[in-house]
Amino acid sequence: MCECINRLKAALESLHSLYSRSSFTEQEFVDLVVPMYSPVMVDLFGRLFEWSVVDADDIDDDKYQFAKKFSEVSRASRHFHPAP
Repeated sequence: MCECINRLKAALESLHSLYSRSSFTEQEFVDLVVPMYSPVMVDLFGRLFEWSVVDADDIDDDKYQFAKKFSEVSRASRHFHPAP
């Protein structure tokens, strides 16, 4: 497996752990979540999504596993609720 794929998986696993939390304080939300919606990050996530697309007839396991975790991170990031 390519070293760059290992790095992508490790970074994605870190994001998954961070953004799977059930709540954030208001400051944590500002520090951790808001930057993820900057134009640069949205563009990067779009390119990562495009890279991870797999062909149903020829599935690349690394890309598939990345896409699966990426979708979990994307889903989790939509449900942020700053703690009171």
